[in-house]
Order: sequence, then C-alpha cells, then structure tokens
Amino acid sequence: MLAIPEDDPLVQISEIGPHHLDGRIWITVVRQPDDTNRGQFLAACAKAGFLPDIAYETADPLTSLGLVSAGLGLATVQASLRAGASSRIVFRDLPWFERTVSIYLAWRRP
Repeated sequence: MLAIPEDDPLVQISEIGPHHLDGRIWITVVRQPDDTNRGQFLAACAKAGFLPDIAYETADPLTSLGLVSAGLGLATVQASLRAGASSRIVFRDLPWFERTVSIYLAWRRP
C-alpha cells in the first residue's frame, strides 16, 4: 500500500500512476546489518517507471508511518498496518507496483 500524508496533492488523484511518484520524497525501511530492502525497493520502482527521492530511512514500517503522518514523504507498507495507522494517512493500492516481502516464521516444537 502507498501511504500518503492527508494534505498531499496525491490524495486528490483517483488513479495514481508512476509519473505521479517520480522524484517525490520517500521514506523507506532499512534492515541492518545487511540491508537488501533498499535495493529491492529501488529495483521495483525502476521497473514501474519512476525514481524515488529517498530522504528518510527508518528501522521499521511503524516509524515510516509516523514520518508519513508528519507530512515528510511517501512510503510503501504492508496492508495489515492500515488498521492501526494515524487518521492523517491516506492509503492507496498500486496494482502496477510489483513489490513483495517474504516473511519467515520458525518455532520450536514442544
């Protein structure tokens, strides 16, 4: 999902295209110590046809949403974060943006 500050002009656009996102200020999550997220995000953006201006990097998606709600830029986050997000954030689906993140789970058997 694309997270947009509520007062951003993008909120008024019903179908957001790649040209609307080109050169815009972005907030991304950086995984430490070996970040692969940034490279994957930039590759997905290039494939979609736009180049983001990454101005802020955070340690987790909730912090990214905090910066979006403060009006500092755009971010992509998983749809599940939408429910608990600030009312100052508008979410839009980008069906043409091919970006996925793998999540792995391990547990110990009793």
